[in-house]
Amino acid sequence: MRVGVLTFHAALNPGAFLQAYSTVAALRRLGHDPAVIDYMPRRLRPRPYRKFLSLRAISPEGFRKCMDRLRLYKAFRSAQRRLPLTHRYRSRRGVAGERFDAVVIGSDIVWNFRSRHFGRDPVYFGDGLNTGKLIAYAPSCGVCTLDDKIPTYAREGLARFAAISVRDENTQAIVRAACGRDVPVVPDPTFSLDVGELGQRPDIKNYLLVYAFHPFDPSQAEGIRQYARVRKLKTIAVCYRQDWCDENRIAVGPFEWLGLIENATCVATAMFHGTVFAIKYGKAFAVGMHPAIRNKAEPLLRELGLTSRVMSDGRSFERVLAGEIDYAPVHQRLQQMSEAGLRWLEGALNA
Repeated sequence: MRVGVLTFHAALNPGAFLQAYSTVAALRRLGHDPAVIDYMPRRLRPRPYRKFLSLRAISPEGFRKCMDRLRLYKAFRSAQRRLPLTHRYRSRRGVAGERFDAVVIGSDIVWNFRSRHFGRDPVYFGDGLNTGKLIAYAPSCGVCTLDDKIPTYAREGLARFAAISVRDENTQAIVRAACGRDVPVVPDPTFSLDVGELGQRPDIKNYLLVYAFHPFDPSQAEGIRQYARVRKLKTIAVCYRQDWCDENRIAVGPFEWLGLIENATCVATAMFHGTVFAIKYGKAFAVGMHPAIRNKAEPLLRELGLTSRVMSDGRSFERVLAGEIDYAPVHQRLQQMSEAGLRWLEGALNA
């Protein structure tokens, strides 16, 4: 069966790319022929050169940010060539010209209807897609809550789906409120990814990896620095600049990113997928629970019995890492969750 995959596959973010990559791998294991729908409306298109045309780029800080973005873009372009992409479509009308036996939408925050930059798009609710079967596989509404007004296109779009699963309890509640459907929560598809030899081995040892889009609280950042200093570890920030770190590696593609996590001594993150892969690789890690990831990360840590890995008042990085993790039951539970998610997807496609 030819199955289209609609997600944020071209985002310059390792987690977003690996979600698409994992979904493709899962569909192939299930015997299907997946194709990532290269839907790229203007507001989603990466434009790494744009800031060079603005006055802000004249300042040293602006120039540095422009170069960071450009290097990151180049690193991701090479990885994205490993996805089975369709022709690039700029509009809903263009996407409608390609026929699929089924379309799987998810698992990123494709239903984040509060954001004007992404998620606020009827196409991600199935509008205009040329298929006989729509399936939602672990999408998320991101920071949206039940207090937000649910758009009409979202309510109407949810009725089109033959099967819906979601990634978190918050999205589950929003779907119930929008259309009255009780839908299951399934794990992020990256849980099922066989990391194997995917990660590229880095050229450095003895380092503390820092992965966070939003800055850590100053006290948390100082705690991380102090922990690394005492243990003679180098602090390395990846993808997103942290000026307090010893080194910033911005031009890091998703497979290099995996290798940096795999070979890190420990991990400090404020990102959902930083948390996921720290767990998959069995790392000592701590999470700065930023509001942008709370709806996604808190249920995961709760399910795996790892809520003690959150840095909070009175729980510094050092104190979090003082508690060791017995990864045998954690990985067993992760495997069970992954298999349950794949069974759901298989059933949805075969129904």
